[in-house]
Amino acid sequence: MLPRILHNSLIYAVGSALNSLALIILMPYLVNALSSRDFGAWAIYEIVILLLTMIILPGLDVGLMREYWYLETEDARRRLAGTVLLAVTGAGLFVTFSIAIVSAIPLVRETVLTDLRLEIDTHLVMLVVMISSAESVFNVFLTVFRIRERALTFVTLSAGRMLFLVVGGVLGVRFFGGVTGALIGRMTAGFIWLVVAGIVASELYSLRFEGKALWRCACYGFPLLPANMASYVLLASDRYILKMVYSLEIVAIYTFAYKLSSVLDTLVTRPFAIEWAPRRFKIATQPEPEARYGQALILYLFVSCGSALAILSATPWLYAIVAPAKYQDGQEVVPLLLLAYVIYGLSYPLNVGIMLRGKTGYLSLIGIASAAACVALNVVLIPRFGMLGAAWATVLSYVVWTGGITAFSQGLYRISYSAFPLALVCFGTAAGYLVLARFPGVFGSADSMMSFVARLGWVGVVIAALGYGLRDVLRGRTSANGRAPQTASVST
Repeated sequence: MLPRILHNSLIYAVGSALNSLALIILMPYLVNALSSRDFGAWAIYEIVILLLTMIILPGLDVGLMREYWYLETEDARRRLAGTVLLAVTGAGLFVTFSIAIVSAIPLVRETVLTDLRLEIDTHLVMLVVMISSAESVFNVFLTVFRIRERALTFVTLSAGRMLFLVVGGVLGVRFFGGVTGALIGRMTAGFIWLVVAGIVASELYSLRFEGKALWRCACYGFPLLPANMASYVLLASDRYILKMVYSLEIVAIYTFAYKLSSVLDTLVTRPFAIEWAPRRFKIATQPEPEARYGQALILYLFVSCGSALAILSATPWLYAIVAPAKYQDGQEVVPLLLLAYVIYGLSYPLNVGIMLRGKTGYLSLIGIASAAACVALNVVLIPRFGMLGAAWATVLSYVVWTGGITAFSQGLYRISYSAFPLALVCFGTAAGYLVLARFPGVFGSADSMMSFVARLGWVGVVIAALGYGLRDVLRGRTSANGRAPQTASVST
């Protein structure tokens, strides 16, 4: 059973990464094919799509996961899946028509939107809403495949969708031009793979609506919406405020840096989160759970910091070969954004107490507090420091998020983490970064492949040294709280 769980977890992690990688792979093309203003608009529309997806799919996929196996017959399960599909489709249509009507009202366009400095093009808004609707329904299909443990189907659909999104974005810009073409390409690819997913999953759902079944899913999923909305504020508020205070061109420069930094989230944090979701409960039933939780924290910190250094080593070279000259100023915020992603990712191995004790309501409280801090910091720092202010606001708000989760979790389930291995990773990473940042001339010209190889080689030395220092902890010979492993179990 355990090997199968680990195998499926790895496949789901790959699939999740593929769903995010499409927009990252597309970025080098868009940043050169679009004007900086159009690329800035694309960035704004991209985070609007994320917001609308949360609204159209307000935790119903999570509710579906919870309720599915409580049903006793396959027919009831198919009806439940079909009910959620119908509800999400209906929500998408409702949001589409509502936004179309509201955005067409002259008073709204000429007052509210103008005051917020949002130049709204109605046909682009409709493209954005249709993309959001299609991606929401597609996510329900992916959820069904995860529930049924059809991991290969999940990753195949994710890979196909990624390929079509990239090709669709390129062709859309070629044939229609600008941000309109990019959105048309994304919408077309999304609907094609929505149809494909519907056909592949046809035996797993029955389009019959059952209100009671939907109510059970909603009762479980809707309470997660405040936490999801708070995470959206943490992710997106900086670009909205940069747009209001400066321009779409600044948003474009900042977004390129953000996308480059998000590789860490896509390749490390999200796969870890998917694998960690069931594993933290499994560990609670095993001997020495505290030691295992501590080892997981150190392992994540080690991998994420090493990966962040690797991305930093590639940053000057990537900017030189991919980004137009006007985007170069964004390099200064990449280290801060990577730091923010590392801090955010730490909330997963540190959330043991909240999840074990079932106190998920605390997540909403912490999310609201960190989102409020994020908006306040953005309002104060962005007008004075521009992109640097936005990056620092992101770092500090994630400190609030992860710090709050750690404090509540430790209060609910105390884990004694060893300070030495954690400090070793932090100080080692800082030393590796200082050499990259303070002595760039040692590695040669930024646009040289040899310079990139030399920088990456230095990062490899740092990672190897840290790995050697942590060898006993990572191999499980020494527990993360500094004691030798014991055979007695620890009560949860």
